[in-house]
This record gives sequence, structure tokens and C-alpha cells, in this order.
Amino acid sequence: LVNYRRDEEARLREVARFGTSELVRDLVAVLDSFDLARAAMSDATTPMAKGVFLIQSQLEEVLKRHGLERIVAAPGEPFDPSLHESVGELEADVPEHAVVREVERGYRMNGKVVRPARVIIAKKREEESKE
Repeated sequence: LVNYRRDEEARLREVARFGTSELVRDLVAVLDSFDLARAAMSDATTPMAKGVFLIQSQLEEVLKRHGLERIVAAPGEPFDPSLHESVGELEADVPEHAVVREVERGYRMNGKVVRPARVIIAKKREEESKE
């Protein structure tokens, strides 16, 4: 009975930590929309642009308090299939299979990947592969 109670308490803690992951996955799409809105604004100093930035910051802060963190996919960083999803290849001056560019941000919640970062990775240059 003691073992059952301990196991059940552990399961409930796990549900509490990750039970909101579906909601967070949907809200991550809203964060992407904010990024697109900010990129489309020609003047970042207008009151509208400042408002969009503040709302985005507020949403990011709320999600951060609940365990959401961004997966950093910096150029030159090695490709990690547990954190990144390759959506293309590009010849670049970085090591082969390293991240060239982040296409879409990735996120994890309490250490569990909610959405992998979508990246373009480096491939060998044509003249190098012929040698």
C-alpha cells in the first residue's frame, strides 16, 4: 500500500508538471504569430509596435514562470536531433551538420521538448565532396 501511494503521488506530480503541455503547444503558435507581426512592422517605434512587443513579452514571461524555456539554435551549434528538426540543408562556412539558421523557435517545458527548433543545417560544399 505504501508503494502504491508513493507511485500514485509521483504520477500525480508528473501530470501536474506536464498536464498543460497541449495548451502550451498551442500558445507557442501564438508566440510565432507575434514574431511575424513584429517582423512585418516597418517602424518598431510606433505605439502599435511597442504594444505588440509588450504583449509578447508579457506572454513569454507568464509561460516562463510555468516552466517554458526557449531552445537556442545558434548558427554554428552542432545539430542535436533531440532538440532540433532539420528542414533543409545549405552550403555554409560552418562544420557539416551544424546549424546554419533557425527557421522556427523551439521550446521545452520543465526539461521536456514541446516543439523542436526547426533549423537549416550545413552540408558539404560541392567542390569539397568531389575531392
